[in-house]
Amino acid sequence: MEEAEIVRIERTLGYSLPGEYRYFLWRHTDEVREIGELIEFRAVLWTDANDIIAGNSDLDKQADDMLVGDEPWPNTFFLVGTNGGGDYWFVDRTGTKRGVWFWQHEAQKIEEKHDSFEDYMEALRSDARDPKKWQGPFG
Repeated sequence: MEEAEIVRIERTLGYSLPGEYRYFLWRHTDEVREIGELIEFRAVLWTDANDIIAGNSDLDKQADDMLVGDEPWPNTFFLVGTNGGGDYWFVDRTGTKRGVWFWQHEAQKIEEKHDSFEDYMEALRSDARDPKKWQGPFG
C-alpha cells in the first residue's frame, strides 16, 4: 500500500496507525492479496484502505454490541480484518497489547493470535504452501 493511502486512512479516522501496522501495510499488502486470492476460503487481514476505513468507521455504530466479557469494546482497539462471520482481528493503537488479536463475537472474548505482524505473515505463507487445507467448509 502506498504511503498516501496510509495517510488517507489516518486522516479519515483522525489518528495515527501503530508503526508496526503501518509497516505491515506498506510492505506486505500485495503479498497478502496474492495469498488471499490463492486460498479462497482463508480470511486475510484487510489490505484496502476503503475496507480499513469502513470497518473502523462502522465500529462506532456497533461498539455497544461488541463486548469483551462484560466490558465495553475499548476505543483503542483498531480493526485490521474480519473472517466474515462477525469476528474481528484487531491491534491496540496504544501499544499496550502488542501483536495481532482476535475477538470472537459469540464468546465475547479476545485472544492473541500472533505476537507480531511478521508472525502473522509467516503463518499466512505457511498456509499458502498447503492451500488444499483451505478448500472450504467441506474439505
